[in-house]
Formats: sequence, C-alpha cells, structure tokens
Amino acid sequence: MAQAYRILGKNVPPHYLSIATLATVGGVIGYFKMTGKKEEKASTPIAPAKDDIDIEALLQSFVAQEGEKK
Repeated sequence: MAQAYRILGKNVPPHYLSIATLATVGGVIGYFKMTGKKEEKASTPIAPAKDDIDIEALLQSFVAQEGEKK
C-alpha cells in the first residue's frame, strides 16, 4: 500500500489532501468574489456651526499683534 497520512484514525492519501486544499482555496476565493465589496454611503461634510470658534482667524490676529509689538 502507498504511503498515506493517518487522520482521525483513517489513512488518507496525499493526493486527496491536495485536492481538498485546492477545492477549499477555490471555494473561499469564489465566495469572496461573489459577495463583492460593501458600498460605503457617501457622507456629506458637516457644516460648521456659527457658534464655533474660528481658530485660523484667532491665530492670524495673534500673529499680527505679536508682529506689531516687535
């Protein structure tokens, strides 16, 4: 008898293992190709509220004030 692997008490020929591996890889690839990618919902940017602090304006005024001091 040819060499075989003993798996769960049964002799399994190596070519069965290779066929099972190829079938499993093909099945997994096929599954993921069929399901496709999930489409993400397009999110609109959140408009800033009028109560928010304008950091850029504060920094520009600070830099202008510091420039005047020198």
